This record gives sequence, structure tokens and C-alpha cells, in this order.
Amino acid sequence: MPRDGGGVMSWPAGTNPADGEDIDAATENAFLNDLLADLNAARPITAGGTGSTSASGARTALGLAIGTDVQAFGAVLDDLNTLGANSADSEFLVGTGAGALAWETGATARTSLGLTIGTDVQAYDDELAALAGLTSAADKMPRFTGSGTADLVDFLDEDTMASDSATAVASQQSIKTYVDTAIAGVSNTASSWVNFNGTGTVAIRDDANVSSITDNALGDYTINFTTTLANANYAIVGSGESVGGHPLIVSINPSAAPTTSAFRIKTENHASNHVDPPIVSVITFGG
Repeated sequence: MPRDGGGVMSWPAGTNPADGEDIDAATENAFLNDLLADLNAARPITAGGTGSTSASGARTALGLAIGTDVQAFGAVLDDLNTLGANSADSEFLVGTGAGALAWETGATARTSLGLTIGTDVQAYDDELAALAGLTSAADKMPRFTGSGTADLVDFLDEDTMASDSATAVASQQSIKTYVDTAIAGVSNTASSWVNFNGTGTVAIRDDANVSSITDNALGDYTINFTTTLANANYAIVGSGESVGGHPLIVSINPSAAPTTSAFRIKTENHASNHVDPPIVSVITFGG
């Protein structure tokens, strides 16, 4: 063979005659046949060839086997190569369509996903985090104990307020029942009162449970309740500003007995003459 095991071509013995020497046809023909076979065979890598007669074999011989030594062509990889390197920190690769890629920031991705902070989702907040850290339970209410801290307090439906808690919250119904009970237990609570100007057009300055005052005549007024009383057995006390320097007398007008909806008074001077005082104050108890 014209090449040794290392793929190196060498002259066989008797095939390199000097000038004037006879050539042995058999020897020379054997060499030429070997040379022809070598030229038609795959040239070894050491001789500048690929060591194979096929493209696949050549790639393997050269250490370029596709899928093993080198990456096979891919359209996605080609797109990525065309896209180039990211231009800023914190960018990442996303698909923007079939066979299309792009670098995006976190803000752009959140918008694409419908997760824009402050528009689609709630931004982080210490107070919200404090509330989220609580474990809900029946009859419990959240309470902030400081900046970004919270706990739970009791919600009580307790008509007597017996627990006397500094942190519990009472229901509207229990507060109303407690107050109503407390008021009912006070026997000398006024059932109505009024302060009004009795001269000219009667005008109420302030009141409780008085809807209006009727000016019947000189020194004659009817006090009308906003809410009727349970009975007409209530006490009436009156006073007012003197007229003409004389003491003022406020009393029940005997022409009309008190009712659960109104009572009638008269205002007189020391001579029992009816007068219109600038200030009249009347209060009732009971009823």
C-alpha cells in the first residue's frame, strides 16, 4: 500500500529507479495500482482530507457531527441570534408571536400580563400586610396597634356592658339597649324642655322633644311635643325674663288641661296681667 498506518505515503522498494536502470513492470504496475486506489479512496485527515467518502462521515471524522458535536440549525435559535444580546440589566426573553422573540423588562411584562402594580394588582402596603397576617374569627374586628401593625378585638352584643372592656367594640343594638335602660332608670329625667322668645313671632331658641309653640294670645302659649308622652301626669316647671321690672309668673293655663301631646301655659306679671316675655323657659318631668 502506498500509505502506512499513519496515513503517510512512501515509495515501495524498487519503485524509485535511477536513470539508466531497468524498470520492473510488475513492481511499478503494483505501485501505480496502489496509487490509483489511494487517489480514489477517502483521503485521510493527515493528508488534508476528511477521512470519509460521505458528508456525514466526514463531519463525524472531523468532530463536527450535527446534534452531537455542533448544534443543528433551528429557526428559533436563528431568531435569537438575529435579536442579539439584551440591552439592559433585568431584561428577559419572551415570545411576542409565532417565531418572534423580544427582550422585555419586568414592567413591560407585568403590563402584558395585566398585572400593572397600582392598576391591576395592589401595591405592597404595610397596613394591608398587617391585616393579611391576622386570622379571622367570628365576632372579631381588626384594629391597628401602630404603624403597620394590627391585631383583633372582640365585637360584643352585650346589652349590659358587663365586660367593661377597654378594647372590645359594642354593637349598635347593645349600646341602644344599654342607654335606654340607663335612661329608664333615672326617674327625674326631663321628658321635654324649651327656651323661646315670647314676643312678636314666637321663636324657639333651643329645645328637646318640642316640635312647635302656638301663640294663642297675649301671654298665652301651647307647647307641642315632638314625641307624645305615655301619660298626661307630668310635672311642669316654668320661668322667664321679667317684663317692666316686675316679677314674671309662668303657670298652667286652666282653660286647657295637659295632654300627652301638648300643654298650655300663661305668663303674667305681679298684677295678674298677661304679658309676652322675651325669654320663657319651660321643662316637664315624667309623663
